[in-house]
Amino acid sequence: HGSVGGLLGVLLGSVAAFVYYLTTLPMSARGVEGVLGIAAFLAVSALIGGLCTAVVLLWRQLPPVGLGLVVGATGAFVGGMYLVAMPVPGIVVLVVGLLLPMAILGALIGKLYEQRNRDAAPWERVLAWGLLVIGVAGGLACGLLVAGDGTDRHLIPYDSDHPVSADALGLDDLTAPGGIPVVVLSYGSGKDLRRARFGEGIDLGTSSADLTPFVDLEGMAPWRIRYRDRYWGFSLSEAPLNGLVWLPDTEESVPLVVFVHGNAPMHIPSEMGFAYLGEHLASRGYAVVSIDQNFLNMGGAAGDFFGAEVAGRAWHLLEHLKLLEKWNQQSGSPLYERLDLESIAIVGHSRGGEAAAAAVLFDNLSAYPEDASIGLDTNFRIRTVVAVAPTDRFYRPGERDLILDGVDYLVLQGGHDGDIMAFLGQRQLHRTVLSEPERVRAAVYFYRANHGHFNTEWGPRDLGFPFSGLLNSAPVLEEDDQRRLFKAYVTGFLDASLQGQTERLALFQNQRIEAPWLPKDYAVKQFRTGAYSALAGFDEDHDPRTGTHPGIRLSADGLTAWSEVQPPMRLASHVESQVFAARIEWERAFDQTAPFFAVGMDPEYPVGAVLEECNALSMSLINETTDRFVDFSIEVVSETGETARVSLRDFEELAPKLPVQTTKLPLLERLLLLQAESVVQTVLVPLDAFERLNSDFSLAELSEIRFVFDRSTAGAVSLESLGFEYVAQWDAAAEDALEEELEE
Repeated sequence: HGSVGGLLGVLLGSVAAFVYYLTTLPMSARGVEGVLGIAAFLAVSALIGGLCTAVVLLWRQLPPVGLGLVVGATGAFVGGMYLVAMPVPGIVVLVVGLLLPMAILGALIGKLYEQRNRDAAPWERVLAWGLLVIGVAGGLACGLLVAGDGTDRHLIPYDSDHPVSADALGLDDLTAPGGIPVVVLSYGSGKDLRRARFGEGIDLGTSSADLTPFVDLEGMAPWRIRYRDRYWGFSLSEAPLNGLVWLPDTEESVPLVVFVHGNAPMHIPSEMGFAYLGEHLASRGYAVVSIDQNFLNMGGAAGDFFGAEVAGRAWHLLEHLKLLEKWNQQSGSPLYERLDLESIAIVGHSRGGEAAAAAVLFDNLSAYPEDASIGLDTNFRIRTVVAVAPTDRFYRPGERDLILDGVDYLVLQGGHDGDIMAFLGQRQLHRTVLSEPERVRAAVYFYRANHGHFNTEWGPRDLGFPFSGLLNSAPVLEEDDQRRLFKAYVTGFLDASLQGQTERLALFQNQRIEAPWLPKDYAVKQFRTGAYSALAGFDEDHDPRTGTHPGIRLSADGLTAWSEVQPPMRLASHVESQVFAARIEWERAFDQTAPFFAVGMDPEYPVGAVLEECNALSMSLINETTDRFVDFSIEVVSETGETARVSLRDFEELAPKLPVQTTKLPLLERLLLLQAESVVQTVLVPLDAFERLNSDFSLAELSEIRFVFDRSTAGAVSLESLGFEYVAQWDAAAEDALEEELEE
């Protein structure tokens, strides 16, 4: 009897696991069968859960066939979940969140039925009915939790006392399509088993590429690799080069933008998720290519490479560029002389964002760092990288962090990203060297953006089942709003980097920009050019009183606290931010002399030579409080004792520490994650403001810069860096603020 029950249990558990696998298929492949499959999955799960609880509560009375049924079903179900690559935490969530309440129900229904056929003691009846209520309540609570959107009560609404009009900066609607007609092409193997667009209907045929030297397969079971090969009809030694092209219908050559998607279930056509940006950018004069790397993505029994494939994604991207270069030189090709290969940008999302940086590295190396016998022979001189919610440190060349040099770098991150739950791209930003004055690096942190809305194929949930139902979607921007942000900032950065429209950089220099075509929300920004000259950074040594240049000294008076810190990321217990800063805290009474923090320059510091190249004071700060009205004065002192002082808020408003809740389980989330991200924000102040405020003050005699905490009575900021910067165009709000200071 026990053996028979065990076989029946294995059958039931296998059915439940298989039904779960069916629910991971795209909606186009589900239909009515998918809905029935989900219902069957829940029913079978409830049955298994009821039997599991029965063995706990009533194991002494359970016949051998029932015991075998419970053990077999549970083992098969858990084993099935593992085979389709559900992580162990996901199995735990299923068991605790779904099976346990249903189990109590199943066991108690049986118990109540038994009590009807015999005289039960009053305490037995009370216990049975009480547990029944608990089971029903638990099931309903679980259902409501999963079905609801969550809450947005933690949000700090965006507001600005001094908004800056995009029109005043000369910024047109960057989300509007251009007037150029667009031609859509596809290229690929011509024999793809899964995607007709890369099958017989392709416009250009391609050969394959051997990715095996660049993908670490040691961490994946051989049977998963075999399953993956059978699913796709090829192995990684014969990886296809498939892509979609959006081409402006013009005769001239145009800059090339290549999109690299990230990791999602491999049946999802992730490369199609950037079609809206392909159409948009092509209509504005760019050739856009979105490449297919879905065969490197996770997928059910095919498992997940967990980042061991990032180097493969990067090398595969360069193979695409080789093809595009060949077609650009090949008479008769639809791409003949259409691509300006001196102006190449890569836009990567998630793991594709990290792969974009690795591709730039490979493009400048002669050999693969992990195997010097493998030569790298490209030299495309990629000019621009845009990383969208990128991963970081999956690939560490030569077991060192990846350093970028010679490119313009933009990183975008959503505050309510349910997949990449920390601003990992901020680390690569700070590892990007600007060795030429015209180079730019920038970051934008969109407070209410998530991970999946950047890609139209990924949907609103950033995690797969069963975690998706636990994500807090209430505070997340609408899909169209998030994609408008993506369009605007990518278009603006590409225009500046590839087409020399430096006026577009104003979009990245001011948080207060408002326009009808921009959703109204916090967009915390960092900005730096290669012209930047550092006075004080905090990653060089351990002495809090020294600056970057030998002639710089730091001092303070009246502060509550002053220390060097590494501001934590939300994933503080797992990863370091690699951002170093001076944390400054103050608190004063109204009748107390204002405390200050000062950066002094010795006579040997070449202030005159530096200011010939720079026209702005640049401060990169973190507001360590939730107060959006934090303010202090910025005072400069000359060698002769002349001073001039401006208010920080006249030129920029420091974003508050922005609370984030990505799940519907806030108490549990706070045990694992910090409530807010430490996001650096750059504030730029025109240097000539100080001379205009005090005609006796001369920048050539500058000897000290002070933060005087005379406005907010208490606060805390972390200063990541202080230096001089070059700004090509000042906004009207800065000029208005200066005029107000002059009037006072």
